[in-house]
Amino acid sequence: MSAPMLSVQQVSVDFATEDGTVHVLDGVSLAVGRGEIVGLVGESGCGKSTLARTILGVLPPHISTVSGGRVVFDGENLLDMPHRRLARDVRGRRITLIPQDPYQAFNPLFTVGTQIMDLMRTKSPAPGGLSGRARKRFDRDRVIQVLEAVNIPSPAEALKKLPHEFSGGQLQRLMIAMAFLPNPELIIADEPTTALDVTIQAQILRLLRNMADREGVAVIFTTHDLATAYQLCDRVVVMYAGQEMEDADTDSFFASPRHPYTYGLLGSIPGKNAEVREIPGEMANLADPPSGCRFRTRCARAEVRCAEARPPVTECAAGHVVRCFNTANEQVAT
Repeated sequence: MSAPMLSVQQVSVDFATEDGTVHVLDGVSLAVGRGEIVGLVGESGCGKSTLARTILGVLPPHISTVSGGRVVFDGENLLDMPHRRLARDVRGRRITLIPQDPYQAFNPLFTVGTQIMDLMRTKSPAPGGLSGRARKRFDRDRVIQVLEAVNIPSPAEALKKLPHEFSGGQLQRLMIAMAFLPNPELIIADEPTTALDVTIQAQILRLLRNMADREGVAVIFTTHDLATAYQLCDRVVVMYAGQEMEDADTDSFFASPRHPYTYGLLGSIPGKNAEVREIPGEMANLADPPSGCRFRTRCARAEVRCAEARPPVTECAAGHVVRCFNTANEQVAT
């Protein structure tokens, strides 16, 4: 099996707050292959966005500390890379971001064309020998091509419009286009359909899947919506309170869950009788998290050893791993 494009290895992140240190990530590991779409799922506050920001190198300065681990991208540890080189060569070029709220991502005072061409001035995939008019022509042709690919009507005219002249779905299409413009190898999509209604969500997911396949780009898709992960992703990694719990291809994840937290997530989806089964207890306090497995305080299967140490990674089946001492399969009604 070829080496993954991105390998997150035992990454831990702490935040300094007025109430003390918050241990947001605790030894998180995952890998992303070339052209693969990986869903990062879990409840709000589980650390999905923090992990995305760690990969991009945009954690808030002065209050955040990466206390352990490595983020290896194409053979290089991004956590050791000089900030200037990371900003110039990787962030926004080889790794790009689709943010959660397109309304907040655009400056309302400037046309979308001005903002997109500003991106191209610093992150253009133009060949090194191009300059002047040839470079501008290349950039504009690339922008028009990608806007057409994301189904923006009359792209040349659309560039002249202000953000408020677009619908939410169109703005998100523009954000997807901007993520693809630099010809990245990896895109991090941070819950990009949250602000959209259900019918537009389906269109955006289909578009993102088609664009990723067409461009051969890998995607990390963070979401709390399991249905969205099922529709879009090749593989799913589930997180809880800053720890990854289970990692499997999408079919195995939904058909044969192995971690008690995964059971709880899938069981919370309304069944045929519309019954919703909640997970008992409260999310772990990350300022003073439980030792060992952080889910143990809510887990019906918890044992003494769950508090003594975090469970090791166990491979239950090919490509299906779980961090649990009890990996027995359980069918979950959905």
